[in-house]
Amino acid sequence: MKNLKVIVLILLFPLTMMGLPVSKKVAVNVAENFYTHQFQRMYKYTPDLELSEVKTFDYEGTIALYMVKFNAKGFVIVAADDYVFPVIGYSLDENIDLNNLPPAMIEWCNGISDQILNVQTKVSFSMTVNSLWEYFCRVPDEKELKDFKSQGPLITTKWGQGNPYNLYCPVMPVSNQRCITGCVATAMGQVMKYHNYPEHGTGIHGFYWTDSVNVNFGTTFYRWSEMTNTPNQTSKDAIAELLYHCGVSVDMNYGVFESGTFSAWVPNALQKYFNYHPSIRHIYRDQYQDTTWAVLIRDNIDMMRPVIYSGSGAQGGHAWVCDGYQDSCFFHFNWGWEGSANGYYYYNSLVAGGYDFTNSQSAVVNIFPYYDAYCREGRVLTERFRSFDDGSGTSYYWNNSNCNWLIQPDSIESLVLYFNYFDTENQKDILTVYDGDNDQAPILGQFSGSQNPGQISTTGPVAYLKFETDEQNQCQGWEIDYYSNLYQSVKQISPELKICVYPNPVLDHLSVYGSFPMTWVEILDLTGKTVLSQKLNNQSQATIEIPRLSQGIYLLKVSSDDNIIVTKIELR
Repeated sequence: MKNLKVIVLILLFPLTMMGLPVSKKVAVNVAENFYTHQFQRMYKYTPDLELSEVKTFDYEGTIALYMVKFNAKGFVIVAADDYVFPVIGYSLDENIDLNNLPPAMIEWCNGISDQILNVQTKVSFSMTVNSLWEYFCRVPDEKELKDFKSQGPLITTKWGQGNPYNLYCPVMPVSNQRCITGCVATAMGQVMKYHNYPEHGTGIHGFYWTDSVNVNFGTTFYRWSEMTNTPNQTSKDAIAELLYHCGVSVDMNYGVFESGTFSAWVPNALQKYFNYHPSIRHIYRDQYQDTTWAVLIRDNIDMMRPVIYSGSGAQGGHAWVCDGYQDSCFFHFNWGWEGSANGYYYYNSLVAGGYDFTNSQSAVVNIFPYYDAYCREGRVLTERFRSFDDGSGTSYYWNNSNCNWLIQPDSIESLVLYFNYFDTENQKDILTVYDGDNDQAPILGQFSGSQNPGQISTTGPVAYLKFETDEQNQCQGWEIDYYSNLYQSVKQISPELKICVYPNPVLDHLSVYGSFPMTWVEILDLTGKTVLSQKLNNQSQATIEIPRLSQGIYLLKVSSDDNIIVTKIELR
C-alpha cells in the first residue's frame, strides 16, 4: 500500500507544478536541453555547451522570461512560468547582446510576457504544455530525436538602421544629427537585396518632411553586386542609397532616434517604384486562424519569398523580416539590428484558449519581382486540410504557365477537393487532376472555362494537379479547398443520414440535430487536430458549448456506431 501511495504521489506531482514560477536553475536546464535537442536534430552530433550569461526579461515588475546565452554562439529564451509553452525563441548560431536587444524583439517579448501574465488566471493548464516542460527538464535521448521540417533562413544580410546605413538619410535641422533609416526601410531593403531586384526603379516620388524630400527612382541603378552582408568601405554607399530610397517610397517620418511609417504602404511602394509583382498584399493576423496564418507564411518561405512581418505595442510599431521556419511553431526573424538576436521565435498563442497577443501583427506577403514565375516545380502540400490557388493571387494568371502540385498528407485514407471559384480560358488553359502522385496516374478530371467543377474525390491518399496555360488570354484562375478522410473502414453513408447544425457561423455554442442516434461529436482544426470531443448517448439532438478557440473554419465530425459525417463550420 505504501508503494502504491508513492506511485500515486509521483504521478500527481507534475500536475501540481503547473502554473508555478520557473527558477533560474530550471530555466537554464531547459535551455541547455532544448539547445542540445535541436542541435542534435540539425547537425547529428552533441554540442559542447558552455553557459555565458543569463538575464531575466521583466514585465510589469515580474520576471517573464529567462534569456540564456552560450559562449559558442546561440541562445534560448525560456518562459518564467511553467503554465505556458516553455521555449519562446532560440538560435543555434547567432549572437545576442542581452544589454542591447533589438527594439522589435523587445516589443515581441513584451507581447509574449503580457500573454504569460494574462493566461495564469484565465485558463486551465494544458497536458501538452506540461509534458513539454517535463521533456526538456531532462537530457534528450538521441533515440527519441525526430527529423524536422526546416526552411531558410533565406536572407544572409545583417543590416541595421544607424551609421553607415543612414548615410543618405536627412539631417535634423536643429541638432544637425542624421536620422536613422527606420525599421520598415531596413526590412524592405534586405528583402530587395535578397532578390537583387530591380535593376533600376520607376518614376519620381517626394514628400515634405522638414524640407522637401525627393527621389528619382527611374534614373537610379541599384548596385546589387557591391552590397555585402555587412557593410564595409566599398559597400556602405550602395546599401545606404537603397535604404534611403526604400524610406522615401513609403513616406518615412524621419527622426534621429526613431523613423516610422506604415507597413501597409509597402505593397504600393514595391509595385509602383520598384516593379514588384501586383500580387503583393498586406494582411492582418487577426483575420486568420492560427493554422491558416502559419500555412500562408510557410508557403511564402517555401516559394523562397521572405516576408516583411510587423507588430505593434505600447512603444509603437516595428517591422522585421520573416525568412524561415523550423518545426510547425517557430518562424525565423531577422530583426534588422545588424544580426543581433536573429533566430527562431514561437509565434502562436502560448496556451490554447488563452489571451492572444497576436492581434496586432501583420505581414506583407507575395513579395517577388514582376517577371518571376509565381509557381515552382515540386510543390508538395502536406497539410490534411487547407486552401490553395493557381498561384497568381489576386491577379490574372500568366500565359505559358506550367504549374503542378502534389497533395500528400500523412496517415489519411483519401482526399476531397472543392472549388471555391473557377475561371480559365475555355479549352485552352486547363487544370488536370490525377488520382495519384504524378501525371501518369488515372485522370479524375480536366477542367477549363467558367463552370465550377464541384467536388472531386480521390481513391487514395494523394492527388496530383497540373495547370497549363497557352500563349494568349488570361483569367482569374481558381481556388481549391481540400479535406482529408482520416478514418479507415468507415461504412458508406446512406442518403437518409443527415445532420443539421445551428447556428453556423458559431459563436459560443451550437446545436446538432441528427437523423440517426449520435454517439460522439468532435471539432477538428484544419491540421486535423481534435480541439473538442464530447460523448453522446445515442441522442438525435445535442447542444455543444464551444471553448475559446481562434476564429476560422473547423470540421465538425458526428459519429454513430456505424457511420461518420463530417461537415464544415465557422467559428466567430
